[in-house]
Amino acid sequence: GESQHGADLGIHEGHAWYRAEVTLDDRAVETSSLYVEHASDFVSIYANGCYITTLCPLGNAIDTESKDQHLGTQTSETQDHPREAKESLSTVLRRALRPGRNVFAFRVEIWGHGAFEMPTGGLVNSGLALPALSPRGKKGLCGAAHVSGIPFENWRVRGK
Repeated sequence: GESQHGADLGIHEGHAWYRAEVTLDDRAVETSSLYVEHASDFVSIYANGCYITTLCPLGNAIDTESKDQHLGTQTSETQDHPREAKESLSTVLRRALRPGRNVFAFRVEIWGHGAFEMPTGGLVNSGLALPALSPRGKKGLCGAAHVSGIPFENWRVRGK
């Protein structure tokens, strides 16, 4: 399933909560990969009420299998697993998932649109892709989103 970016929903700054559901089988839980095509500005991810992590993708994808973003190798600290017990995001995600219905919440902090004069898609003479920094950049979550290849359903969004 696809989510919609904040401006299409009347959310231009502040916080938005995105909620979606996904039904997983045993294989999908075991592989536990997360993909959201476009996410901006700061995104905290929760699965079944468990905090997974907070990221700053700046309009790029959240992709736990991406080798470019290193999201699959970042570490997470939780109350039950202090910083000394470093784990991949896939491991933290796998622990929160279960076969059957799973509920995800994404707390998105939207900083609004800046006055950055840069081409959409990145910085000139740099390998950085920062699509959300453009005046036309999309904020919030949008595009395709899935867990282990299974699309999210029943998206709901609430602005604060």
